[in-house]
Amino acid sequence: MIKGVMVSCRLDRLYVVPTGQPIFKSERDLTPSVYRFYMLRSALHDMPNIEVSDIEIRSESKSYALDTINCLIERYNIHKDSKIFWICGADILYEFERWYKPEEIARKVSLLVSARPGTSVDADSKKAQEIRNRYAMDVQILTLNTPDVSSTFIRKTRDFSMVPNAVRRFISINDLYSEDWPIHAITDEAYSEFMSALRLLFVDLSEKRLIHSMNTAILSAKYALRFGYSPEKALIAGLLHDCAKEIPLKQMTRMASDIIDDIWPTEMLHGPAGVVYARDRYEIEDSDILDAICYHTTGRPNMSGIEKVVYLADKLEPARQYDDLEPIREMVKTDLERALVVCFHAVKESLARKGREMHPLSIEALCELEQYSV
Repeated sequence: MIKGVMVSCRLDRLYVVPTGQPIFKSERDLTPSVYRFYMLRSALHDMPNIEVSDIEIRSESKSYALDTINCLIERYNIHKDSKIFWICGADILYEFERWYKPEEIARKVSLLVSARPGTSVDADSKKAQEIRNRYAMDVQILTLNTPDVSSTFIRKTRDFSMVPNAVRRFISINDLYSEDWPIHAITDEAYSEFMSALRLLFVDLSEKRLIHSMNTAILSAKYALRFGYSPEKALIAGLLHDCAKEIPLKQMTRMASDIIDDIWPTEMLHGPAGVVYARDRYEIEDSDILDAICYHTTGRPNMSGIEKVVYLADKLEPARQYDDLEPIREMVKTDLERALVVCFHAVKESLARKGREMHPLSIEALCELEQYSV
């Protein structure tokens, strides 16, 4: 639809806004917002005069169209005399009267509606005329040659042949829409906490680190469900395990010193620093979650179940492409403890190749696991 609109309407600029918190459906029925944002960016990155906007993803509020329009005008300094089109599918025609302050929206924008295959053009035209009459609004209907398929159908069937190549690669690399997708097993309260944290993390982390954190969160929850631990705690601990990864080193070191007394390698300080950051910025108080964040790089003796699944998920999340991970991924399907042993050995061997030694806590954890797995 985006390509068709740009060609047909000769727009100067197009802002694509992934939905943040939808009004008329549950947020958890959508793919998590960060994934949608970066999939759109990958699909549209080479198209001129198009920008994917994060306005709704950053917002703590419900995604009302009027608020989004006002934010777009302010952020992008859109001139008051500009002709602004709100581009959408024809289904919006049947929802518009239920929108927040539709009369104000009508004064600010025109509706540019794409008729979808399989819908009644006459019914759409009649509804468009009703909106014109009631709100004195400019409503235009475009007939575009778009595929007769919905995103819901694509997700359910996992047939991605009709999506752009860049999006198909993104889905494959990050293992989206797997059959054991864990989000629907999470309580409403935990999911709300997860999304609130994700909105903050979107500001704190770079794209690569944020996608890694999302993948770790999803995989942590999968492992927790598989082995009988709390998927809610695993999801949030996995999401926030690297929350302090990109703060300045001086600040990270100061935060870490509040948690640990001994000297840790610089590249591991974000673990204990993350405890302080998760507590102060993300308002996390659960000790299981904070411990999993603290020790996700090292492990330790007497690891909790949440610590184990987050430690492994951090190493095994689907975007990690190291050759030695596949045997561990197979093993963790049935045996968490043995997978941990093999993973610790893989880390030990990797460090040895670089002339470095494992952290003492990792050595202790490995010795304990080997003792009990024999």
